[in-house]
Amino acid sequence: MKVLFSSLSMLSIPVWVLWAYFFQNSLSVYSTQTYQRAIVLSSFALLCISLFRLIFESRKFLKNVDVYRIKSVFKNRYLQIFFLFSLAAVFVNRAFLIFGFLLMIFYKNISQEKNESKKLTQLKDLPLVFLTFLVSVFGIIFPSSSISVAVANQRAYNLNTLPPRNSNVSISDFFATNTLDFSIGDWVSILNQNTDHLQFINQEVKVEGFVYRPHNLPQNLFLISRFVVRCCAADATPIGLPVLLGQSESSLYRDGQWLRVQGIFDYDRENDFLYIKPQLIEQIEPLTNPYVY
Repeated sequence: MKVLFSSLSMLSIPVWVLWAYFFQNSLSVYSTQTYQRAIVLSSFALLCISLFRLIFESRKFLKNVDVYRIKSVFKNRYLQIFFLFSLAAVFVNRAFLIFGFLLMIFYKNISQEKNESKKLTQLKDLPLVFLTFLVSVFGIIFPSSSISVAVANQRAYNLNTLPPRNSNVSISDFFATNTLDFSIGDWVSILNQNTDHLQFINQEVKVEGFVYRPHNLPQNLFLISRFVVRCCAADATPIGLPVLLGQSESSLYRDGQWLRVQGIFDYDRENDFLYIKPQLIEQIEPLTNPYVY
């Protein structure tokens, strides 16, 4: 039995990776495109090995198992309905998990057998119930999602550290293109290469990212930010461009909120920093691929 469950666990890893790549387009949340091909090919190989092992171990298991006992367990109405609620919680809506718990509390008819006790739980059923519950919890607690502002605070010491991009391109050539098409990563890279930020004044900018306020910033200033990933999400560090708000607007945007900011660059000579003077700020949904590479 232990070997059979280990085979199922082994199978779940490539299934999850391939599902994330082909159906959810979310593998980029965990790894850069450079490594995705190797990850997918490795997952295919592991999937084949896991399937072969699962089939082999299943045949051994079925030779030594009491088939009638298994059938009696799966005829249990409680387990059947709870399993359906668990699947619905993972693939449809998390609210179904609440209905599953209510079912555990109020549903009394545990089995169709006349002589079986009609208590809520039976010790022999607990492993299967726990396994079903575990499937639901893992599907709900560990969705593919980007890392948070809390992580940005932890890694703020590496703020705006980004390798140069197109270092052979001059500033005049850079400004000759449509600057509204530049991402946060493009801007941070070119600003790191050119310390004379006065030449960026009045350049148009339109970027998308989340609101991030390091502890040393005033209330009316925030960074429109993204995470830059070099290998995978584990090494992600924050980058961002300052956005200056009016005093009456300082409380309109919360940390972690995703925005599209359009405006022009301006320069604060007193405090010596370049910032975006916003002309339009729109709330947007978090991007499917929230990282910069």
